[in-house]
Amino acid sequence: MITKILCWSIFTVLLCSACSSESGDSGANSDSGSSGKGDGVGWGIGGGGIPAGDAADGETGDMPTIPDDTGMAEDGDAESKAKHEGFPSQELGVTIIGPTGLPALAVANPNLALSGILFGSAEKIVVECSCGSPVVSGSTFWNTEPVVLSPGDNTIVVRAIGTDGQQAVDTLTVTYNPLFAFDGPPVARPNALIVNTPSTLFITIPISTYPNFDPNTVVLQQVSPTGTVLGEWPMVDNGDFDGKGDEVPADGVFSTRLAVTHPMAETMQFRVRTTVFPGAGQEAYIALSARVWIDAVDGITEAQCKTTFDTITEAQVLFQQTLDSLGITSAHEAVVADLKTHPDVAAVGMAPNGTGVWVVFQSGLLGFVRGNALGTRGAPSPSNGTTLGTQTGALEVGNGVQSRTALLLSPFADEFAGQDETVPTHTLLETTGCPPFSTTAKNGEEADLAAFAQTTEMGLVQLVGHGAVGYGGIDPELVSHFRWEDERSQAVVWSGQVVNCAQFAAPQATCSNSDPQACGPTGECVYTSASGKVATGLCLDHLPVDLRMGRLAFGGDGRYVVLPSYFQHRAQTNPFPGSLIYLGTCHGAWNGSLLAPLYASGAKAIAAFTGTVSSAFAFEQGQGFFQRLFAEGLPAGSAILTQPDPDNKSTWFRLFGASNLDLTLSEILNPDFETATTAGWTVQGDGRVIAQLAGTLPVTGKFMSIVSTGLGYTVQTGELSQAFCIPGDRTKVTFWWKFYSEEFLEWCGSKYQDTFETSIESAQGQLKVVTTNIDALCHPDECLGCGTQFDSLIPSDVSFDKGEVYHTQWRKAEADIIPFAGTGPVTMRFFVTDLGDSIFDTAVLVDSVKFE
Repeated sequence: MITKILCWSIFTVLLCSACSSESGDSGANSDSGSSGKGDGVGWGIGGGGIPAGDAADGETGDMPTIPDDTGMAEDGDAESKAKHEGFPSQELGVTIIGPTGLPALAVANPNLALSGILFGSAEKIVVECSCGSPVVSGSTFWNTEPVVLSPGDNTIVVRAIGTDGQQAVDTLTVTYNPLFAFDGPPVARPNALIVNTPSTLFITIPISTYPNFDPNTVVLQQVSPTGTVLGEWPMVDNGDFDGKGDEVPADGVFSTRLAVTHPMAETMQFRVRTTVFPGAGQEAYIALSARVWIDAVDGITEAQCKTTFDTITEAQVLFQQTLDSLGITSAHEAVVADLKTHPDVAAVGMAPNGTGVWVVFQSGLLGFVRGNALGTRGAPSPSNGTTLGTQTGALEVGNGVQSRTALLLSPFADEFAGQDETVPTHTLLETTGCPPFSTTAKNGEEADLAAFAQTTEMGLVQLVGHGAVGYGGIDPELVSHFRWEDERSQAVVWSGQVVNCAQFAAPQATCSNSDPQACGPTGECVYTSASGKVATGLCLDHLPVDLRMGRLAFGGDGRYVVLPSYFQHRAQTNPFPGSLIYLGTCHGAWNGSLLAPLYASGAKAIAAFTGTVSSAFAFEQGQGFFQRLFAEGLPAGSAILTQPDPDNKSTWFRLFGASNLDLTLSEILNPDFETATTAGWTVQGDGRVIAQLAGTLPVTGKFMSIVSTGLGYTVQTGELSQAFCIPGDRTKVTFWWKFYSEEFLEWCGSKYQDTFETSIESAQGQLKVVTTNIDALCHPDECLGCGTQFDSLIPSDVSFDKGEVYHTQWRKAEADIIPFAGTGPVTMRFFVTDLGDSIFDTAVLVDSVKFE
């Protein structure tokens, strides 16, 4: 955690405590929330993270001068000559990003290297740990030599300490299971509960890479922060969706389903255990997964909303009235003084550099009075000659984004008319051709919280609006409860969603899988019962959860304000697909509180402004940035210009992350599904990535895709599609597919003809690479006309919900694509559909797509 920072010269201490799983101590510092570490997804894999050596500290551009109020000279004092110059920041911060950005991780290898981000400057970075004292190298992006873990839970604390004793802390709990690893952490759907409201929890975990475990011993545990087991439930991988919530049998994903009506507000912790057999001569032991957190919160009443909303909007009116008559300093002072008299206000403070006024209410809810001057995208900050520099984060992590979906958000489009960079960006993306981006623009109230939640699915995000900084120095216990990254001031942005207190009075709505939009922009349908393919349930509104957990605040202008943990929390289950994020707001890069969680959650690069920015300058820089990225084909680092805002001399437009990010790459993304996700592909119906289907493994690598007519609650169709461009020198496409169906053999020759198609489509026409159905794959003796594509049908080692399953062998498809090569965008589709019924399921595996 971090307290108010007045001095930039720091050193960083890395502490690691280890204990065995038998002791029950699971790292209370992290698990109880005291670290505040968020729910992001890290860049590093295994023990890797950032390569050692010069690549970790190859920042470019001028180093920043030191702010006048730090007590240090701008150029010359020994105190400013730190050994490790972190990313320029107005406040001290440190974030672990490798091997994960999550608060917890389970590994099979005892040797673990760490990597992370430093904001500010460090005299030295020291590692003190019972598991070793690794050498630390790097600056903005630092890394270590491996530490040696003990079996069980190991708590690693990264502590940045200023010369005056001030601290910034991040914590990671690593569970070491010798010779065994879970494929990922548990995932909870939903990941929140409303107190005294009936709900259903589905918790899953993938286990397939290491086969040396007993599948009959996979058990979900609820545990206390110190590791005491509070409850246990068996998990299965048998396709019993109605009973245990398992959607696909024998796919290596274990599931359980819990009916819950939770009686009290608290954050619950769950993990998974299983019995592991390490090898000959070694005793079996209990392996433990990383933890997953589920927040149970009190609902918000309409009266509570109105009280909070009236207080913050009245403060906004007072701010504007005082601003018009006495100026911005007096406006801030008047609002702070007035709010201190309100009995419902627990704490109030003026945001750094006059960016507004933040409020913590007695209820634990947050508010923010926006303090921007006309023509800016936040609030004025004094120009004291301080330059936050033109540095870019220099980490080189791959060249391209992993999804060609773009989301352009402009909540204040009317205010910024004529100076809204989403408008030229939209035109640019629609006319680029290659690479072909699927672009969605949301303006005004359409840029609601549902749109903000979708950002973690996008390869390109452009947000144009208002931003500010606040909540520095609030009660550390509240920071811990919110699970914020640390106690730094939080860089916030405004959404387009208008506060409507009547929403909190609405009765809990019903929903079904046939109407996924029934729960509104902040809701989720939680299934409670099912009959065949029809699932019904109740809506869970995430709005009160996000407000209670400090992810959203009430804005004085009547809109919801989004905090960094909002993105970080959603990225826990939907990490950014190597995204480029543009923040056309004030203070997005002010202190790293927004940059770090976005980067740790999967974004490759973030372009943002360091302070108050005029709309004219933001429009000029943002429009030029995307023009240079797409029209000129420059990498992200070269597309950033270095001049300050003429109206705000201390504000610079800067890039954090991969300076080599190339947005012009246009070939197929994730063709072998080795990201372990559907990143790059558009999913309709049932399409997912799995590691196995009973005894069937991928043709190459560790993962493959599956599309089906309705495993789980999906009805009738499944599709994976992607738009991309085929290089002019490619002549053929190949991939492997394997067809499973309950309609074999009984329904050969009938009207029940589930179908699988693969096509490539473009302005040049359509190419059907594969078209097949039940009769085509049945033996010729089964019916007249059967067997036109028969190879073999084998009784399957997997069963679906209605009948016996047969499958084909892996079959290789190949087609000439010369007419499509080098001619512009194409769309490739893998499509499975029911014909004649939706009772009997069909699933098709697809792997290893290649254009040669």
